[in-house]
Amino acid sequence: MKKILFLGFVFLSLSSHSHNLNYSISIKYNQSFINSVETKPDMPDYSTSSAGGIFYSNIGGIKESYTSKSGGSINGKFSFSVYSGFFIESGLQLSLIQFKKESEIVSTDISELEIQIFNSGSSINNVFGSFFPPITSAYIIENENTEKLGNTSTVYSEIPILLGYSFFNNRLKCKLGIITSFLAHAEVYTYDYDNPQGYFTNDIIKDKSADGFKNLIWNGSLEIEYLFYKNISVNLNYSRSLNSIYDDYASVGEPKYNVFSLGISYNFFK
Repeated sequence: MKKILFLGFVFLSLSSHSHNLNYSISIKYNQSFINSVETKPDMPDYSTSSAGGIFYSNIGGIKESYTSKSGGSINGKFSFSVYSGFFIESGLQLSLIQFKKESEIVSTDISELEIQIFNSGSSINNVFGSFFPPITSAYIIENENTEKLGNTSTVYSEIPILLGYSFFNNRLKCKLGIITSFLAHAEVYTYDYDNPQGYFTNDIIKDKSADGFKNLIWNGSLEIEYLFYKNISVNLNYSRSLNSIYDDYASVGEPKYNVFSLGISYNFFK
């Protein structure tokens, strides 16, 4: 947060020397789409023992899928003219991005999976880690939170730096640039792995630790803004993350955000 405030102060200080400085505030609705990722891990064999255990072989792969959910953002920006229609825009914004994550075994069937379970609590997610909770060979007892499993909400503090060009006496603006996103909050519904009964009853909790999420994401951004009434304009924006939203150990691939936003702005012209 200190870095964000510092950078915001620098941008405001630089822009204060401009003769064509404008401010705006915006509220946007967004919809995020995340690419599915899939891998075929090279699984070692696990031998059994007389005390009981589990044997794995011939697992085809893991697929992570993401279902889009509605989100939103609020921001305050400033822009200043640099040369004949060109301008630079920056500011601060908060973005809420929501989705549902699901994982499954693919490219195989149960006969190829060849699983022998000696302990009723053993499950495939013991091998793959806690970020693949829907994959389990233990029996499932549903509870009131079962349908929430995988639901994820993230909040980012963001600094956009955009270069734009205005048309038709500043009524239409096109902007292109980079958005730096700092993870401020993350929560996900997942199995309670700290509870010994979790493998039997599939207890589901809301995890707010943000473990496994990238703290810093870079995004490419393209935006069109149209001033349709006095100081009020409508915005259409597309942004895509340039790096994975998860740390390496938390995903089988590199899932990335594709975010479409539609919003309205109020402009304070100087």
